[in-house]
Amino acid sequence: MDETETLKAKLDEIDEKIRKARDHLKLRQIFHKDHEATADELARRYKMLRENLDSEVLSLEAQGEHINSLQKTVLDWLNKIGFDR
Repeated sequence: MDETETLKAKLDEIDEKIRKARDHLKLRQIFHKDHEATADELARRYKMLRENLDSEVLSLEAQGEHINSLQKTVLDWLNKIGFDR
């Protein structure tokens, strides 16, 4: 293989790496484009979760339960992962 062919092979290899990287980035943009939450959406979600937690705590306390900070943390965590109780 002469020098010109060696250089062409190296350039082709670099070109292929660039193409793969671009394809990867395009796929990331497609898959992640609609999954980016805005600050307003996050604030609304936080407010909703906080209201749910406060409501649950009030309901349990109205039934005579005493809810400590650990129990509040567990309830908050369950609300965030979306399990129905």
